[in-house]
Amino acid sequence: VQVGEQILQVANPLRVQFGIDLPTGDLIELETGADISIYLDSAPLGGYEASLKSISHTPAATESNITSYRIIAEPSSLSGDQNGLDVVTDIPRIGARGTARLYGKQVTLAYQLLRRPIAVVRQYLGV
Repeated sequence: VQVGEQILQVANPLRVQFGIDLPTGDLIELETGADISIYLDSAPLGGYEASLKSISHTPAATESNITSYRIIAEPSSLSGDQNGLDVVTDIPRIGARGTARLYGKQVTLAYQLLRRPIAVVRQYLGV
């Protein structure tokens, strides 16, 4: 353990948020409230619908040493009420891992196909 290192995180299991790491190479234009589909490894046939709450302004290295933006998403289907707070009735386990599908604005097929080659050329030329 080092000074300043996070050793504990406390969470209320009834107030669900999803944390998503989006690699810098896969960054797309996203707006607050954008639709997100969450597919957890523990329930591959079912999924959760969520909406984008916030996205970090600067990328940071993740546990696997991949530079990525941190996205926080909230479930779209809130139901139930406990002490005046909306809660999710079908609660996923804390720390569950999975895959997320983020939906940005629509772009042309040519842009989508040439997005990565253009990025490689820009990095090579320094533009």
